[in-house]
Amino acid sequence: MRASRQLLLPGLLAACLSASAHERPGDETDGTRVDAGVTAVASRDWPSGAAGKLRVVVVAQGFEHVSSRVVAQWLVQSDAAGAAWTIASSRTLVEPGFLAIGAPRLDVHGGAVRVELEGAHTYQPGLDVACAFDLLPDGDVRVVRACGD
Repeated sequence: MRASRQLLLPGLLAACLSASAHERPGDETDGTRVDAGVTAVASRDWPSGAAGKLRVVVVAQGFEHVSSRVVAQWLVQSDAAGAAWTIASSRTLVEPGFLAIGAPRLDVHGGAVRVELEGAHTYQPGLDVACAFDLLPDGDVRVVRACGD
């Protein structure tokens, strides 16, 4: 009986690995993968005169003290039909570690897109934080109000 278990275990392990490689959580029917840690996404077209789109993604990381990483992505069309988008540039606005951030707000502010973020400090309950960034079409970021100021 023990020998049959030793032969069965590698087969079961191989079957589980094979199934997980084909049915990963987060896979969509069109092949687009979305990280399970993504808690919010906001996107918009650039203001008049600039081509492309801007996307801001909030990702929760950690397990005991969950914190947020916020990334801005500049998107350009990657095919002539305009159906697919490619990340042309990416900048981290908030590093993970101490802040839990909610959904970003995007507004036009001059020739830039202003990203406003609100959240809480993960180690100091009751301490709210707010920050703002201006994102420029060339991939630059201006800090308007740093998180925690």
